[in-house]
Amino acid sequence: IKLFILAERELYPIYKKIYPSMNKAFYKSSIQKLANKPGKKEVLISGAADEDTLAVVAEALQEINELKNTKIVLADLAESALEKSRQFAIEHHLEVEFVKSDILDLPKALGTDRFDIILSDGILDFFNEKEKEL
Repeated sequence: IKLFILAERELYPIYKKIYPSMNKAFYKSSIQKLANKPGKKEVLISGAADEDTLAVVAEALQEINELKNTKIVLADLAESALEKSRQFAIEHHLEVEFVKSDILDLPKALGTDRFDIILSDGILDFFNEKEKEL
């Protein structure tokens, strides 16, 4: 399920900004609905910019006791963004896989394109309609 497509349809026309930290309640409830299923889940955060998106994901999963059952992958092209999120993960004892990659190249970098939840921090404007469906 691609949460960022849902967010674009639901939030972008209204707020013009769809950052998870700016619409925390929407993202938290959506993450919790998608993550509240049995078994291991995988979350992709792309274009993290800073630690805000990771914080929203971690808080949402922790509230429903699914943090330990969820693999979190955070991808960004900017080393500074990865470092901010890496420091946040260390401080909050989060297990996160960090990948320096463009989201469109991520399946090749990780060997998978299967994620239960995909979030982005304001990168939707960079994709055309075909790329958004990838």
